[in-house]
Amino acid sequence: MNILHIIRDLEPGTGGPVAATIALSQMQKQAGHNVTILTISRDEIGTSDQNGVCVIRLQSRFWKWRYSAEFYSVATKEIDEADIVHVHTVWEHTTYAAAKICHKLGKPFVLRPCGMLDEWSMKQGGAFKRIYYKFVGVGIIAQAALINFASKGEQESSQLYINEATSFVLPNPVNVVYQELLELNTDNRNVPKILFVGRLHPHKQIELIIEAIEQLHKKGRNVTLQLAGDGEEEYKQSLIEKVKKSNLTSAVQWLGAVNITGLKQLYRQAYCLVLPSMHENFGNVLCEAMSQACPVIVSKGVHIHKDVSSAKTGMVINDNSVSLTNAIETMLEHEKDHDEMSQNARIYAEENYFTGIVNSKLIAHYKTVMSQGH
Repeated sequence: MNILHIIRDLEPGTGGPVAATIALSQMQKQAGHNVTILTISRDEIGTSDQNGVCVIRLQSRFWKWRYSAEFYSVATKEIDEADIVHVHTVWEHTTYAAAKICHKLGKPFVLRPCGMLDEWSMKQGGAFKRIYYKFVGVGIIAQAALINFASKGEQESSQLYINEATSFVLPNPVNVVYQELLELNTDNRNVPKILFVGRLHPHKQIELIIEAIEQLHKKGRNVTLQLAGDGEEEYKQSLIEKVKKSNLTSAVQWLGAVNITGLKQLYRQAYCLVLPSMHENFGNVLCEAMSQACPVIVSKGVHIHKDVSSAKTGMVINDNSVSLTNAIETMLEHEKDHDEMSQNARIYAEENYFTGIVNSKLIAHYKTVMSQGH
């Protein structure tokens, strides 16, 4: 099968949408399909091979809208040669143009909104987003053969904006690198490492983690915090100041961006991963952590929080540092429960996030779309 993925960019700072697109494409390539990613870039231009996936990067002329003068002609050729087109994100020119070309050529496409159509996201961005949705977005959604949500929570929260469009839920696959379980590091009980992985951005509410670590230290809990990721400099500086004022400088490690091999080590060494975000349509770092038997603590703003609770792969907290402090302390006090969460996390990742499971389900959706002649 010739599969074409179209996404606004492959910048690491774009976060989850990029990680998921790369994981999907590599998963499909390993299953024997011909896979291409078409995207926009500010500097790295041209065609390259990325682990067997053909990546075409076009020069941006207007970065905010991810506009490229060459996109329409290149996309027309690639879409015409593809059996199925998978379009990622909603608001940029790449999605608008791809939907228009697919409609013209009679080529089916699957739209993955990446959380951009749920209620929380739609409230961000003001009048422009509402106007664009009304006059452009509605048409894109109507033309899509299927809408691909990453979680049941995202699907439920997006119903108001997808109208009568048919949708399905399929979690993002964990990168194949994470499918091998590293040997257990028992050192994590001596000085438990609390881990955060992701962009340093206000909506991640990292200050809640710092406050929880401060409270744990006041209670005599010798824990450390590892922060893996880069982000907005102003927000990062505010966090650094908060750490200093809380006398936690020696207890907090600023790791910056960490590659996939390094992340795998961090997950395995961590006592737990914490993600107290205001909003996450999925949270790729959660399935990565669980694949390495790392329990997770998530806020109710994370759309898979019900899965975490029902599968007992971690704990769900309210939107405050007291709740987070209590959750970490509960894990520390009940090691048997912590160990069970670790085991459950690995099992749940194997059964839901590994590439073989996700790929078979996604290809089945592709084939359904193609057979119906959309």
